[in-house]
Amino acid sequence: MTKNDIILNIQKLEAHAWIAKTEYNEMFGNESKHYLHLETRWETFQLVLNASNIPANLELRKVIQEQDIKGRNLDNTQGINNQLNVSYIVV
Repeated sequence: MTKNDIILNIQKLEAHAWIAKTEYNEMFGNESKHYLHLETRWETFQLVLNASNIPANLELRKVIQEQDIKGRNLDNTQGINNQLNVSYIVV
């Protein structure tokens, strides 16, 4: 593994940690213990990058977040029309 591979891996981990922290905050707020763990994980990667004089890769964050949104099929604009309607199912 080369130095560039290690840097890219740390930047990927930082990007994933930032996305997880941001999405959790948007959905559930920042008052929970889980959010604090996500924030601590992200801050740890930030400290490693800052100590190494390596900037966070903001473009990588954007690409990973877009892939994540597409992967979870959250990018459709049709709303509920593309989702399974289970309101008629009798239990």
